[in-house]
Amino acid sequence: MAGAETGTGEFKKRNLVILGAVVGFLYGFGLRILANSPSSHLAVMTMGFTCFMPFAMGCITVYFAEIGQPRRVWTWIWLPWVPLLAALGATMLALLEGLICVAIFAPLAMILASVGGLVGGLAARLIRSNRAK
Repeated sequence: MAGAETGTGEFKKRNLVILGAVVGFLYGFGLRILANSPSSHLAVMTMGFTCFMPFAMGCITVYFAEIGQPRRVWTWIWLPWVPLLAALGATMLALLEGLICVAIFAPLAMILASVGGLVGGLAARLIRSNRAK
């Protein structure tokens, strides 16, 4: 019986990680589509998009993954790369960006996503500790 509970717990953990990655991806790709729409007044490569989008993707991804159960800090750093790289790949598949743009942007975006992941992880732990009181 204990094994079944452990299996269910692992299933829940995996689902939260997947949910975080999907929400982060949808946010990033949706923002990119919005910025490229003809009716948008947003510049495609503004500082807001370049810096805030990866940060927000990291924050959202780790927050959803962390809120259910504590994760290691290393997870806060690398997990945001999953939706970020998926969003960058999707922008290439949708012909919104070319390989050179993605290659130049990816290192900065990965750093910003990791910083966002750290903020999201800390926020989730703070909220969880306040609920426990």
